[in-house]
Amino acid sequence: MPTDTRPTLTPERASALLGALLAVAIAVSVVHYADNFVNFEDFPEPASGPAPTATVIAVSWFVFTAAGLAALVLFRRGHVAAAGAALAFYSVSGLVGLGHYTVPGAGAMPWWRHAHIAADILCGIAVLAFAVWAVRRFGWGGALRLAPASPPRRAGPPTGSRRGARSRRP
Repeated sequence: MPTDTRPTLTPERASALLGALLAVAIAVSVVHYADNFVNFEDFPEPASGPAPTATVIAVSWFVFTAAGLAALVLFRRGHVAAAGAALAFYSVSGLVGLGHYTVPGAGAMPWWRHAHIAADILCGIAVLAFAVWAVRRFGWGGALRLAPASPPRRAGPPTGSRRGARSRRP
């Protein structure tokens, strides 16, 4: 009978992966949203439909990022379903980049702008995929149990040392 020899992603490793994924996604979103805000006039405007202002773009970055960081805290505390919902919301931060390509003239943007928009979209996809995977893997109900962290090592003499104790010599 064949056995599955694939390594399993433990909750601890999943938590570390999520931390790394969010670090990259937040860094990419800083570049994307800062460019959107600082160079707002350089982006093509839609002829119809939603057209967020520079202020809305800036505020939305803080709202999305707060949700992403809350998701990390929730996941590490074992609340997978709540973390999954917050991650799904945060993923919109990157996925909304697709909106740039619904506007005429988007193809004329410089290559580096396309690069950070594409990177932000890919991060949004990765965050959403992690959210779906985590909820499916660890379940909706209850709390995920992470192994307790090892207690910090104390500096100084080893336990049981008599260093500094008075010597009892007859």
